[in-house]
Amino acid sequence: MKYQSLPEEFWHDSTLNIARHLLGKVLISDLGGARTAGRIVETEGYIQEDPASHSHRGQTPRNTPMFGLPGRAYVYFTYGNHWLLNFTTCPEGRGEAALIRALEPLDGLEIMAARRGRSAPHDLLSGPGKICQAMAIGKQQNSHDLNLPPLMLIDDGWEPGEIIERPRVGLSVSGDKLWNGCPGNDSPVGIYFPGQTDIGEPTLEKIACSSYVRIFVRADFRVRGVVMGYAMYLCSNGRKGSCYRW
Repeated sequence: MKYQSLPEEFWHDSTLNIARHLLGKVLISDLGGARTAGRIVETEGYIQEDPASHSHRGQTPRNTPMFGLPGRAYVYFTYGNHWLLNFTTCPEGRGEAALIRALEPLDGLEIMAARRGRSAPHDLLSGPGKICQAMAIGKQQNSHDLNLPPLMLIDDGWEPGEIIERPRVGLSVSGDKLWNGCPGNDSPVGIYFPGQTDIGEPTLEKIACSSYVRIFVRADFRVRGVVMGYAMYLCSNGRKGSCYRW
C-alpha cells in the first residue's frame, strides 16, 4: 500500500472540517501482533461547546487526552464493554475530537473476523466498538500519536466525493446537529429497492445508513428489514426518518 502520513497542517482546521477530511483516510493497526487496516467511512465531530461532548463541562481524568495535542488517539470505555476510538482535533488546552464510527475493511480481514467472532465483511468495522475489537485497540492507545506505529493514520489518495451529513447517532442532546458524515463517492452504503440487483447510489434524498448496512424497502419506503447496525430511512412521506439501532 502506497501512502503518506498526514502533515501537521491537516490538524490546523476546525473540528467539524477535520471530521469531514478524515473520511477516506486509512487507519493501520499492528496491535496484537498482526496488521489490520480500514478506510474511514463514517465520523462524528464533537466540539467543546457541544453538550454531547465529553469536554463540555471541562477537563477530567477521563477526558484529559481531548485537551492534549491534536492528531492523538482518545480511547474511552463505554456501556461497560466497548472501547471507542476518537482523534483529537484542537491545539493543546481545548477539548475537541472526532469519533471514528465506521471503517471499510482493507487488510487483515481474517484476523478481524477471528477477533470479532464474525466473518461477514460488513460486520467487521461497522460500528465504533467493533473497530476497537477488530483492530485490538484499547486503553493502552490513549493519547497515542497517530503518526507513529503501532497505530497509524495515513492518506493513500482516495477521495470521498460529496459528503453526506446526518444527525449523530444515539444522542439525547444536540441531536439536531448534522455532524455525522460519510462519503458519497464509491461508498459501501446503499439501499436495495424491489427488483434492484446493485446498490443504489447514496444521495441526500435517498439516505442510506451507517456503513455496510443494507436496507430492504417496499415501494412505500417503510423499512422491511435491516441486516446490520444503524439505519437512517425515508418515511412514507419522503422525508428523513429517525435513526434506529438494531
